[in-house]
Amino acid sequence: MTVNANYDKYINGTYVENIRTTYTSAEVVEGTSSDITISGKTSSGCSISVAPNPNSSPRTFKIKFTYDTATPVYLTITQNSAEVTYPSSGIVFEHSTQQNSGYKTSTLSIGTVEGKGGNISFYIKSYRSRYVNGSLSSTEAIKPTLILPSGVTETITNVSGYYFKVTITIPEHSKPASRTLTIRANQPNGLDRELVQTVQQSASTYEFGIRENSGDSLSTSLTYSGWPSSDSSYNRPVRVYSRKNGNQFLNWALSSNVDWITISGSGAGATYKVATNNSSSSRTGIITFTQGESGKTCTLTIVQEAGDVYEFYITDSDGNGHYTDFTFSAPSNGLVNKHVLNLISTHNGSPLSADDIEGVHSEITEKLIGLVLTQDTQSPFRFMANITENGYTERTGADTYRQKASGKTVIFRVLQEAKNNNFRLELSLNISNGNDQDTWGLFDTANMPHTSDFMYDMSLIREGIIVDSVEGKITVNSLQSTTKDRGIGDNVYVWAYNSVRGLWLSIGNFRIEEGNNTHHWDVSWPT
Repeated sequence: MTVNANYDKYINGTYVENIRTTYTSAEVVEGTSSDITISGKTSSGCSISVAPNPNSSPRTFKIKFTYDTATPVYLTITQNSAEVTYPSSGIVFEHSTQQNSGYKTSTLSIGTVEGKGGNISFYIKSYRSRYVNGSLSSTEAIKPTLILPSGVTETITNVSGYYFKVTITIPEHSKPASRTLTIRANQPNGLDRELVQTVQQSASTYEFGIRENSGDSLSTSLTYSGWPSSDSSYNRPVRVYSRKNGNQFLNWALSSNVDWITISGSGAGATYKVATNNSSSSRTGIITFTQGESGKTCTLTIVQEAGDVYEFYITDSDGNGHYTDFTFSAPSNGLVNKHVLNLISTHNGSPLSADDIEGVHSEITEKLIGLVLTQDTQSPFRFMANITENGYTERTGADTYRQKASGKTVIFRVLQEAKNNNFRLELSLNISNGNDQDTWGLFDTANMPHTSDFMYDMSLIREGIIVDSVEGKITVNSLQSTTKDRGIGDNVYVWAYNSVRGLWLSIGNFRIEEGNNTHHWDVSWPT
């Protein structure tokens, strides 16, 4: 570096010459001064040496030169960044079951854990060598990362330099068979290599049994005989012993193979209930206790005594069916001493007498529909029906009987159809002195209409009137209102009208009967 330091020489005020000399001082005012060496100070300058840059980024130095009283001058030096490399040959990623030896890259078997779970450790040696401008600068430890099976956790500790202790926590095994767990370790910003470790976990051990009393021996099968048929307060306990790896294990459930034993809850909170036996024979049901995970089972067999059974029901006249509410049909013209149903009343299969049943309500008689009675003194009771003729409306009635001992009731009903109320009118009229202006129609009264025929439903004289009833009724003209309905038993009046004469003529009347109503009239207009 050339440093120009000089001064002008004057004698008695007269310029003599310019004299070149050396600078006074040189110091580093920016940057690390120890990385700058200034040497060979002469009148022409000096030499400057810059140490290698260990950084991955450029750096700047500033040197201040002074000379006597002259203004200082500065030199700025910018040094390029260092060349930092991590060659693969200087990267290490290995594992071992011991901290100081046995490191390798192949699959590492790190040991066995009991079925109840626990901790197990291994070691990983992981680092990379840092080179700056081709020279080894340092060794950097790299903390590994792990890929773990579900439920497994890890703790990674840097125990020394680039040695890491990995502690794996393995949960309790939920299966009655051993298993192999695989762990995978990776080196971030290092080798594209995966280290594989395996751990063997033993099968969990399960114990499962039942007993009635805490002092009894455990069993996988118990039988409770003589269970009462109807005592809802009766109960016998069953105690469940369930262990997994020596610890209490509440993962178990109950199930029943019959609908009369009901189960509620599960595990230690499970209960069972035995329903009343309403049959005349004993019965057997099985409760199965199943332990979760292991699938182990225990059974409790319950033998329930026969019930005190009362039967009270109705069959049809042929002995078919089993009804507590029975309906028989009756035609509109009624029934006479017709066998319509049987009433069955038994106790434990034996027939009961007529004294053991009673009538509670007889609507069939109250509504004057008829009588449904039995003359039998012992079950089965044959009921005979005497039903009166019906009108034009469907009707029904019900009788109720009760079995005295059990309180059970049955109902039988009669449903009687209505008379056929359909009818037809076939009417014809001949007016000897009539003409094309004649019309005629049907009315509800014998009183003469008080207006011309335009207000009413009339037909031409030369046409017959044919009317079929709809739901047992026809519609006729009315003087009080526009129309009126008429049915069987009602009177109908026939009127004719001639617009030329301006006259109404009473043709006749008739009573509507069932079936066809055929009428013909021969009349004439008065002269």
